[in-house]
Amino acid sequence: MIKYYLEELLEPTILFGIFSALLGLSAALYYSHFNWPLAILVVLGVALAHISVNLVDDYTDYKKGIDKETIKTKFSGGSKVLSSGKIKPRALLGLAIALALMAGAIGLFLLSVNIILLPIIVIGAITIFFYAAYLVRVPFLAEPITALNFTLISVGSFIVAYGSGAMLHNALFAMIPAGMMVGIILMLNSIPDKSVDKKYGRRSGVVILGTREKIAVYYLAWEAAACIIILYGIISRALPATFLITLLTVPIALKVYGGIRNYKSPALHEKTMGTGALFTLGFILLCSVSYLLAMVI
Repeated sequence: MIKYYLEELLEPTILFGIFSALLGLSAALYYSHFNWPLAILVVLGVALAHISVNLVDDYTDYKKGIDKETIKTKFSGGSKVLSSGKIKPRALLGLAIALALMAGAIGLFLLSVNIILLPIIVIGAITIFFYAAYLVRVPFLAEPITALNFTLISVGSFIVAYGSGAMLHNALFAMIPAGMMVGIILMLNSIPDKSVDKKYGRRSGVVILGTREKIAVYYLAWEAAACIIILYGIISRALPATFLITLLTVPIALKVYGGIRNYKSPALHEKTMGTGALFTLGFILLCSVSYLLAMVI
C-alpha cells in the first residue's frame, strides 16, 4: 500500500516546480539579498502544493473516467493506481487536501512576511483548483495557464528570498521563458491522450491543432519565443551574458520537434517525452547556473 502512495506522491513532475523555485532563489542570490530560512520554506511549500495538485488532477480524471481509457506511459496517461483499485479515491483526495492545507499554512506565513505575495497566491490557487475541471476546456488555455503558474513559482520564490519585488523586472526575462518551457512540455506529454482528451471536452493545443505537423510547429514556436526573450534580456543587459549557455539546449528542442512530427504511437513517443522533460529541466537548471556563474566571473 505504501508503495502505491509513494508512486502518487513522488511523480517526477514535482521537479519542474522545485527547479522553478530554485530559479527564483538563484536570481535573489545574484542580486545580493537572500533569506535562507524563508528560501528553504518556500521550496517545501512549492513541493507540497505541486504534489497536492497532482493528486487532485488524478482524482478528477478518475472520477470522469479519463484514466480508464488512456494508454499509460512513463510521462502520460494519468494515474492507473486509482483505476486499478490500489488506492481508494477518497483516501487520495484526503491526502491531497491535507497536503494543500500544509502548503496553504506555509503560504499564509510567507504572506504575513510579505503581503506582495497575495496576488501570486490567489492567482495560483484559482488556476490550480479550477484547471482540471474548467480551465482546460477553454481553447488553447491549458499551456499558457501552466506556463503562468510555473512563472509565478519563480516570481514568488524570488520575492520571498529577496524581500521585495525590486529587480524582478530583470529576472522576468529568465522566469517567463522557464515557465513557457514547462507549459509547452505539458502539450508534448498530452499527445498520446489526444483522442481521449477530445472525447471529454478538453481543448488543449494538441486537441485543437489536431495534426502532428501543426502540433510540432506550435511547440517550436513556443521554444523560439522563449529563446528570443532570453536573447533580448541579454542584449538589454537585464540578464548577465552567462545566460548564453541556455541556448545550448536549442538542438535538443529541434530533436523534440522532429519526434513530434514523426509521432506513431504512445510507446514510441516515450523517448521524445523523456527527451523533452530532461530538456526542460536542463533549461531551467542552466538559468539558475547562469546566475551563479555571473556571481563568480
